[in-house]
Amino acid sequence: MAASMRNLAIRAAFRLMATAGAGRWLGAGGPRCAVLMMHRVRPARDAAFQPNRHLEITPDFLDRVLGRLRARGIPVVPLEEAAARLAGPRAPERIAVLTFDDGYRDNLEQAAPVLRSHGVPFTVFVSSGMVDGRANAWWMALEEMLAAAEALDARPAGLGILRAGDPVRKRAAFEAVSTALWRLGEAGRDVAIREIARRHGHDIPAMLAREMMDWSEARRLAADPLCRIGGHTTGHAALAMLDEAAARAEIAEDLARIEAETGVRPTTFAYPYGCRRAVGPREPRLLEGLGIGAAVTTAPGLVGPDAADGGRLAWPRVSLNGHFQSLEAVDLLLAGAPFRLAGALGRRRSTGTFRPGPALAAR
Repeated sequence: MAASMRNLAIRAAFRLMATAGAGRWLGAGGPRCAVLMMHRVRPARDAAFQPNRHLEITPDFLDRVLGRLRARGIPVVPLEEAAARLAGPRAPERIAVLTFDDGYRDNLEQAAPVLRSHGVPFTVFVSSGMVDGRANAWWMALEEMLAAAEALDARPAGLGILRAGDPVRKRAAFEAVSTALWRLGEAGRDVAIREIARRHGHDIPAMLAREMMDWSEARRLAADPLCRIGGHTTGHAALAMLDEAAARAEIAEDLARIEAETGVRPTTFAYPYGCRRAVGPREPRLLEGLGIGAAVTTAPGLVGPDAADGGRLAWPRVSLNGHFQSLEAVDLLLAGAPFRLAGALGRRRSTGTFRPGPALAAR
């Protein structure tokens, strides 16, 4: 219920800003780069329980967004080129970057044809453990288990038996278990979700094989001249929650695995989760030592011409949220209106990071 009310409030705020012309009077202030963040691209589902809906947009909406960028005269460039332009002596024109996290099969089957039809470059950040079937993908597993269950045995996460007989209870259970899993840390979360899955007969590797690209498909995507493959850790790990050796290994092994499978070593990276709990001051240093030239968080915002928003190894992004698939919202986001208002209200932090609530956190 809280998530639904929050989404309604955000939708109302978008309408209010649009009516007030916020996209014009807050969008001024010099050139900006909008790094658009997406995850899944697939046809809309009509299920009443969709706790990860914020991670999904439709192919039609993607097509309309790309048309909007073209109509606004905003060129789409690769992430590497955006970093080079912003590091140059002259402020670049207004530009956009397209990014997709995790490595879902629908990126190849649904998103890529739309992107090719517009002739625009894009980056897919691949978590090699998601492709290999070794990651826990807890948010996907939890949604599938709750969708099929009347009750969820959440005792491995430190909770009890949670009722899940209707969409409202399912959503409440999802929020409660998500919060509990985060409190357990990386290792504890992995153990807990796998034990919950075992008790419910849910096969996580089979789920990943169904939803994620395999390596042959990743190679097909990597061979597309419009596509770049970036790193995203082996296990989709919240790096700041790991010790330094483990965090470095998560990054290095992912880059090496992608290079071995595709023949190209990534030079860009997206932090899994990307929020304050997952990215600290140590992580950009680790990336730099491993040859990464540009990296993105999930902190909401546009990148300024001086790259002050976290630097080239911790850029903010503009989330294309599945709850708000309207060109009205896109116009406001591209203008930076919601981020400027949030900054005025003190919600932005000086590090350029942002801690979203469980329902809004990008995975």
